[in-house]
Amino acid sequence: MTEDQVRIHRTRDQVVDAPEYDPELVQQDEYYDRLHAHYDYRPFWIPGYAYPRWPYLR
Repeated sequence: MTEDQVRIHRTRDQVVDAPEYDPELVQQDEYYDRLHAHYDYRPFWIPGYAYPRWPYLR
């Protein structure tokens, strides 16, 4: 991470297509369900959750 860049392990399309977030307009539970499904991660509150390997590669 620098002042000008943040590097993540996702494609540009994955980020562009991610669910939009606006705290004034979105239902929190529904938003987090869509977000976890989009990035194919199990929510930490689901039984059986395991932290991803560093550096979070699949």
